[in-house]
Amino acid sequence: DDSTPNKSVNSSTKTKKFENNYEYTPLSAISLSECNVYGVVIDFTQPKPTSGPDLNMSVHLTDPSRPTKEQALRLLLFSKDTFPQNLQPGDIFRAHRLQVPFSSINDNIVMTY
Repeated sequence: DDSTPNKSVNSSTKTKKFENNYEYTPLSAISLSECNVYGVVIDFTQPKPTSGPDLNMSVHLTDPSRPTKEQALRLLLFSKDTFPQNLQPGDIFRAHRLQVPFSSINDNIVMTY
């Protein structure tokens, strides 16, 4: 099973490694680099047009390192046509090879699909 940890980590600030060899960074430990993250969706917006050729949506995530709505991380997703389908609060959202740009401030991360 892809989602079974191959080692247990008790601290919410340590990276967790799974059998699929992805190492997941807690939301509170994301830095300006490439990382893999996952969290529980607590809120999101439907895709909507931007002033350019693409669409955008936002997804608000929590995890044990950022457990409250006030601490949630907001991912801003931009794409011409591909977005998560049937997203609901309570879903687990995973992002692999997330490029955290320099412009990420105030708990907002911009992500392009």
